[in-house]
Amino acid sequence: MNDVLTQFRRKSGSKPPLSLVLAANVTTIVLWALICNLAERPIWLW
Repeated sequence: MNDVLTQFRRKSGSKPPLSLVLAANVTTIVLWALICNLAERPIWLW
């Protein structure tokens, strides 16, 4: 996630917009929640 923000920062030459940071944070949280839920289930359900 930090790599994406760093690349965006280099392209724009400034800080990434707040909406992009929030979107990245929300995406990370959602992905972690999905991974945790899947980890509790048998692998054959994938």
